[in-house]
Amino acid sequence: MAACPQCGVPISDLEAKTCVFCGTVLPKAKVVPDPEDDDDKDDDKEEDATETDSDDDSDTDSDEDADSDDDTDDDSDDDTDDDSDTDSEPPPPPPVQVRKPNKVVKIALIVVASIIVVPVLAALIFAIVVSIMYPDKPKPTVTAAEEWAQDGRLMCAEIQQRLTGYLKNKDIKCEPGEEAAGAIGLVVAYPLPILAKDDMARKDVLFVTVALAGEAMSKHPKTTVNEIYVVDSSGTSFGVVGELAQQIHTKLMNHQLSEKDGKAEVSAFAQRVKVPKKGS
Repeated sequence: MAACPQCGVPISDLEAKTCVFCGTVLPKAKVVPDPEDDDDKDDDKEEDATETDSDDDSDTDSDEDADSDDDTDDDSDDDTDDDSDTDSEPPPPPPVQVRKPNKVVKIALIVVASIIVVPVLAALIFAIVVSIMYPDKPKPTVTAAEEWAQDGRLMCAEIQQRLTGYLKNKDIKCEPGEEAAGAIGLVVAYPLPILAKDDMARKDVLFVTVALAGEAMSKHPKTTVNEIYVVDSSGTSFGVVGELAQQIHTKLMNHQLSEKDGKAEVSAFAQRVKVPKKGS
């Protein structure tokens, strides 16, 4: 047991750095080895050596196992890498199968096309040949006078048909006559001397003729009727202007004129005239 060099007090704690009584710094104590401890240490060294040999053998075995495990791991890593490489690349797309059309379908399409196309081509060729052989001739120009004459004939046909039905006489005639430039005249001829006497028969015939003439004129507004002539078998003739005929028809259609007033108005404006001859 060590003692303090200053006060001589024994120090039980070998690791103390100062004396608890005087506070003197204690020198580092030297440990004296015990012989029994040395023997124990030698035995321990032999056991350690034995354990070291066994550990070396086990380490060798473990190293071999580790090497084999490493090889196995390397192989598994290689397989894994191969699998990952295989998984990363997408599989190639399946080949596209192009179906070839059936021969029967081809033949059917050809037949249908021939049925449709051949007649069209034939008609086109025929039209071309006809146009070459018979070229279109220019249409004749219709003069205004011819158009007026045609409208006059149409108006006379309508007037004659209505008078024949109204008076029950098939011998009533109507013809267009020549008038001043841009106008025509309508000549209505009766087979009886109904205009010779100044009576109700004359008023009736003049009124009906003028009213029907105004109706026909309304259907052909492009042609101007200058005068309406009414003549009988005795040669008596009266003339009424076309404008009056249109007014009488319009008033009758709008219910603005009675039949009695219409007869009086026509009789008042009708004048004895001579019917102009054709070509005069």
